[in-house]
Amino acid sequence: MLHSIVHGARHGWRDAPQWVPDVVMITRSQPELEWDRIADIALARGIALPVSSALRYVADAFAVEVPATVLRRLDVPTPARARRMFALSGRGHEPTEAERRFLRAGAGTYRFWVTESAPYDRRLAAATFPGWLADHWGVPKASQLPVAALKRVARRVGGTGDGADDVSTRRAP
Repeated sequence: MLHSIVHGARHGWRDAPQWVPDVVMITRSQPELEWDRIADIALARGIALPVSSALRYVADAFAVEVPATVLRRLDVPTPARARRMFALSGRGHEPTEAERRFLRAGAGTYRFWVTESAPYDRRLAAATFPGWLADHWGVPKASQLPVAALKRVARRVGGTGDGADDVSTRRAP
């Protein structure tokens, strides 16, 4: 169930609506569902916000019986960045027009990072970004990012854009 919820949160609630029937079917077919374990894992992994939001949604919209004690446990203080990023991630991987105007070629990468880092606090997001970007760009080591960035800029300026921000050309995680 957590996998379905997190998948829906990471890929945008609108872009990945299949998480809803998955969660509804899991809860209805598993009367002995370990709700406390779900809360424990969500709290330990720092994903209480998306899990709480998803469980409240299925409880309200589909009459899924989520124990009130679990919802109270998941109602924990969440860093402002995590709340903002989670709200943005609900829009999915597609950058907004404002992001495209402001960030140009980097808009797709920014939007993808928003969805990937939504549960992280500012410090964790900053610490994991270089490794994530290296993987996202297909660079073997984060220390090689400056050279990779220069090459990408040179390709764009030279008019041989490589479509690197296009989701379809990204390496699979």
